[in-house]
Parts: sequence; C-alpha cells; structure tokens
Amino acid sequence: MKHIKIIYRSVFFVIFFMNNANLFSQVLLKSEMKTTSPTATVVMRDLPEPSKDNIQKQRVSIPKQFKETPEPRKIKIQQTKPSYAPTYLNTIEATKKLVSNRSTAIYESPCIGYQGIIQNNGTASSFNGFTPADVGGAAGFDHIFLTLNNRFRIQNKDGTILREEDQGNPTGFWASAGLNVSNLFDPKIIYDPYQNRWVYVIDFGGRNSTNSALYIAVSTTADPMGSWVIYNIDTDAENDNWADYPSIGFNKNWITVNMNMIQNAGSGATSVSRTFIFNKAQLYTQSSLTYTVYDASTFPFRYWTICPAKVYDPNYNDMWCATNDDVNDNDIRFFKITGGPSNPTMTEEGYISIGSDWAGGSGDLGPQAGSATKIDLGFDWVQSVVWRNGKLFFAQNLFTPDITNPTDATLQIVSCNPANETINEAIRFSTDANNMYAYPNLVVNNNEDWIISCAKFTSSTFPSASLLIRRNGSPNFVETVYKSGEDVYVSAPVRNRWGDYSTAAIDPSDDNSVWVAGDYSMPRVSGGSRWGTWWAKICSGVCNNDTYLNTLQTTGTMRKWEAANTVYASSILQVGTDIKLDGGSRVVLLPGFKATDGARVRTYIEGCGGVQ
Repeated sequence: MKHIKIIYRSVFFVIFFMNNANLFSQVLLKSEMKTTSPTATVVMRDLPEPSKDNIQKQRVSIPKQFKETPEPRKIKIQQTKPSYAPTYLNTIEATKKLVSNRSTAIYESPCIGYQGIIQNNGTASSFNGFTPADVGGAAGFDHIFLTLNNRFRIQNKDGTILREEDQGNPTGFWASAGLNVSNLFDPKIIYDPYQNRWVYVIDFGGRNSTNSALYIAVSTTADPMGSWVIYNIDTDAENDNWADYPSIGFNKNWITVNMNMIQNAGSGATSVSRTFIFNKAQLYTQSSLTYTVYDASTFPFRYWTICPAKVYDPNYNDMWCATNDDVNDNDIRFFKITGGPSNPTMTEEGYISIGSDWAGGSGDLGPQAGSATKIDLGFDWVQSVVWRNGKLFFAQNLFTPDITNPTDATLQIVSCNPANETINEAIRFSTDANNMYAYPNLVVNNNEDWIISCAKFTSSTFPSASLLIRRNGSPNFVETVYKSGEDVYVSAPVRNRWGDYSTAAIDPSDDNSVWVAGDYSMPRVSGGSRWGTWWAKICSGVCNNDTYLNTLQTTGTMRKWEAANTVYASSILQVGTDIKLDGGSRVVLLPGFKATDGARVRTYIEGCGGVQ
C-alpha cells in the first residue's frame, strides 16, 4: 500500500528547494482525547475457539482542530555542531565465527531456524497486499508471533503452528470485533516483557482513504492464544489524511505509535508525522482510554517516521524518539516524551550530526544474481530505536555517496546520549554497487550485544535474510546469512518492492537470546517471483560446559537457562512456580530438587549457541 511514498517525497523535495527554507523551530500541535467509557458492548474473544469469537472494542476520534502547546521548545537547530565521523567497516567476517577453549565456545549461527509464511501465489503485485511482505514479529515466553501484510501466524518456540489466518479474514481476528478488514496493511507487534502483554497494531484504509484508522489489539495475558481486546482509533476525523507506516514503542507508562499521515488527493491538507501516546495501564485493563496526539510538520522539515523507543528499563519514566532532521543531510533529531501515564508531554529536543550527508531514498538499487532488474531498498527512515543502560540505540538505511543521485545503500547503527547530544558510536557498513544492506531492525540484549536483522543484496546471490552481531566488548561484527535467497525476484507493476522491514525481538525468557525473521526470494512459480519468510533464534553465543543452578528462583516467575551443555538444578519449587530449564545436551535434576504440587517444571534441549 505504500507505493505512493516515492511520488510524494519527490514532490516534497522540489517544494523544499524552491523555497530554500532555513531551519527553524516548530511548535508541536497537540490534541488530547479522553474517553470515559467504551462506546460499544464489551465482549471477549477466546482465540482457540473461533465459534465464540467476540472482542471488546472502543471507537474514538481525533478532533481536527489542534491547539498549540504552551511548552517551551528545547530545539537547538541554529547552533553550529561538529560532525561526527562514523567508523566504516571495510569488511565483515562472513558466515560463522568460532572461538573455543576448555570451558566455553562462541557461536554466531542460529541455534534454531524454521520456515515462516510464504507468499500465497506466484504473481507478485505492489497492489495486492502481498508485496512487500512487511515482516514483523515478537517473542514471548512460550510463543513467537509473525505478522505480515497478508497473514499472521502464532507458533510455539519449537515451530508448532497454533494459529494462522489472513489479516483480512471476514470472520477472523480483526473482523470478529466488528471491524472493516477490506484493506489492512503495515502490521507491527511487540511483546512487553514487564507486563507480559502482546500489543499488535495494523493500519486500515490505505491511499486516499477517507476512513483511515489504526487498530490496536492487546492480549489480556502472556498467552497470545488467549483473549484479546481491540481498539479502533480514527486517525483523522476530518478525513483529509490517510495513515501509513506505524512505528511502535513502549515504556512503563505508555504504548506509543507514530504514523505518517499523508494528504488525500484533492484535500488540500498538510502531511504530518502524528504520534499517539496511549496510557498503557488503561490499554491493558480495558478501562476508560486516555491518549494524547502530537503532530510534527513534514515541511520544511523531513520528519517522516518519528520512531519511539522500546525502553528496556522498567523504572525509566521518559521515552525518546528519533527521526531524520532535514532533507539530504547528516542530522538525526530527537523528541522526548515526559510526564505521567495520563498527561504526557512531547517536545523537540536536540540533534546530532553523523559523518557525511546521505540521501533520503533511491528507488531500485539492490543488486541480485541472474537479473539486471534491481530491488527497491526503501527510504532512510529510522526503523528501530532501543533505550537500554542509559543509552539510545537506533538503526536506519542510508543512501550514498551522491545525495542527488545515490548509487549505494548501507546501514547506519548509532549509540548515543540524546540528552547532551553525544555520540558513543556510529557505524556504517561498507558497501558498493555489488553488495548492499537494507531494512535493519536492531535489538540490544542484557549483555549489550548488538543483534541486527536485515536484508542483503549482492550481484552474486539472490535476495537473502542476514544477521550482523557484535558481542559486547568486541570491536567486530560477525555476519551470518541465516536464510539465503533461492531465485531471481522481480515484482510488478511499479517498483520492485522488498521489505519494508525485518524483525529482531529479544526473548523475555532470558533477556539475552534474540529471535529474528526476514524475507528471502523463493523459487518462481509459473514464471512469477515470490518471497518466503524465515525464523531464526540467536542464542547467547557462549556455551558453558556445566552450569549448576542450586538457587533457582522458586516462586512465581518464569526462568529460562540456555547457556550450558548440561544444566544441573537442585531447588524446592513452591506452588504456582513455572520453571523452564534448557540445556544444550541434558538437564540433570540433582537430589534435593522438589516440585510442590501446583508447580510446573519444563525441560528443553534446544541446543546452545548453534550446537544442536
């Protein structure tokens, strides 16, 4: 559904340079909406029993008339700032790195991998909802959840498929709440590891829609096969703009969703980047919903996709967001959300300048074997933001070296302190006409390892799903192509679409291992190109020979251990405890291990860091 973007942005660039506008501070426009009670009958839905499908919903609207917020701006655009020269990696170690000694081994191959959803037919089209795939996903304690433009799938971590259906199923997940499912696209899903809930968002409407909406589904427990609550958010009550490309973040107070609101043809409206800040406690408890909306202009700024952070600190009150600052330059600007759960304030903050300028987009640049037709690599929008250990991390595409006619695409990964506009690290991966990356999704685990899922395009391979991993303390990234492309990919009838994003999600069981999902090219059917998706799990990378767990947490909380060839345990588990033990080769329950009636113990032998 996002084929309009390249046309829109081309027009935008022309207008910007014609006006030759100077950078200046803008005032965010704010509208606060409170609903005191649901406007629809409250019913629930049990996913495993479709015949009983019912979902609570609420219908809320955004008033078109906004008022200016009185908060002072903290913008620092006019000051001169030194540019930061990023580290360029000329080479990336390929396939697998293995370092061993008597006690540990380090692996970077996936410890688990299996097939995800594949395209339904052999004819790819930019208009049929199947291209691009838009690979989104999340991991919970026991499940993984894959979302695509056309379908979703819930699985156990061993790969067992529990539920799969079309997004637009007229009797399915979204429709059972009484929602229109004729045109759904751009799904995103996260797992909140602190409140143990799944949050699933998807756009409704599409290009030039006069009833554009955001659907938000929230699980009522940690089990995605249990009940859900769905909210229907009218993204533009005046119907002048349609919503596109949601980005989602969370912290202890809020679920935040940013949307690119693009003007409908003939409406005369102004495109904006619109941020919805939802009171998380109210979303989770299905009480009266309170949320706040902020608009940031896309002209003369280029504030497309103000991506909110996933905050891995249960005590951190604020939420940072990152976006590209201006047209064809090297700036990243930060926004900050502060306040309480029901009274958030969003302000523009400072910016950082990173290395040389880059272009915002390129069209079809990605090389592939067997065809002169190249692949669309998207735009330079910030695609993932993480707050962890007092640092902000983010990832995006870049297009270089000529900002007016770029020929290469690469990834930029940054660690920084937005409060004082300090860069810790900025890395761009070396690319050329025969080797490119795009669509990165970055996560940072509890060891501050960097794991990046992305797409890879080379002149000697077919489009593939790739991993870039840097363990904390290491100066180098290790690359693994976790699913190689299998055939030429040429879609029709407009751009040769790929992406628009990939997935990387931390496993809450240990806050260390990571699940990644991406798309790759599959063998053509009747001459038509098609994509497939693939799940892979990245384990800790360190596999101890023996781990003794004599002091397991014995009440309530799930724990998972997967860092040893053999796990030994001797503990007394109390009623209600749910313990998961994972050994690379065996789990040994020593004398003294007891499970009180009402406790549950589960053991796995999934392999450790690539050894099965």
